[in-house]
Amino acid sequence: MNKYSLVSLSVAGGLLSGLAWTPWCTGLVLLFSFVPFFLIENYLYDNPRRYSPNSFFTYIIPGFVIFSITSMGWMRVASLTGAICVIMGLSFLMAFTMWLAHIVRLRAGNVAGLIAIFAFWLAYEYITLNVSIISPWINLGNGLAKEIWFIQWYEVTGTSGGTIWILGSNILLTYAISATFNNRRRKLLVFSVWLLTITIPASISEIRYKTFNQEAAKREEVVIVQPNVDPYTEKFTTSFDEQLKEVIHMADTSATGNTKWIITPETTIDDPVNLDDIGNDKYVNRFKMLASHHP
Repeated sequence: MNKYSLVSLSVAGGLLSGLAWTPWCTGLVLLFSFVPFFLIENYLYDNPRRYSPNSFFTYIIPGFVIFSITSMGWMRVASLTGAICVIMGLSFLMAFTMWLAHIVRLRAGNVAGLIAIFAFWLAYEYITLNVSIISPWINLGNGLAKEIWFIQWYEVTGTSGGTIWILGSNILLTYAISATFNNRRRKLLVFSVWLLTITIPASISEIRYKTFNQEAAKREEVVIVQPNVDPYTEKFTTSFDEQLKEVIHMADTSATGNTKWIITPETTIDDPVNLDDIGNDKYVNRFKMLASHHP
């Protein structure tokens, strides 16, 4: 392969991965969308004299930028500057994560490199979930959100289980189609393992989905509050106190004596909350007061 082939693979990987977050493509594309990235990694690993260790980062960063733009381009409507910062930041982190695993493989071998890609990628996703300035929107497990019947086992593993499944599928498929071995029976064996990796979790999920008895589940009354506020304009021009007051009013007037849950938008409390002193937060206390009115 030449540099144009490597860049083309990177672009293909970015486009395929980004499609999972569009409404007109299945998220299952993620089960093979990272194969181009891993093919690049494998080729550079096999040709260390032609390519420096840093070349891998250079070749995959365009793909991750495309991935981020395709899946998070909608942010430009809220803030073009914010969208650019988030897209470039996540692209760098994803490329950096894969590059670190590549370095481990170069220094410590295949097994260590394999462990590193899982460990580093899960660490990256953990960071996105726990650092407020980094978005977890395109964590790989989230890309399967549309395939409800396929991921019923998320109730046990969470989205991290989906990430492991996606990475494992891509690595197995890359190994199967790469030219690292010529034994036909062995290649067939790897393809078989890949198919089992896909079909076993999917079958378990399908059985769980089809056998779940919804009628037997306990029924509870839920109030869902969604103020009629334009999220791109009014959300940022109306004061936070006014928005919170409206949400609490809507919830208070809608709840009954049978209401068990009140669900409001994720940005209802759009103000930093000190979790170590949450009992003294004035906004949290307003919700506690609401709850006291509907014991």
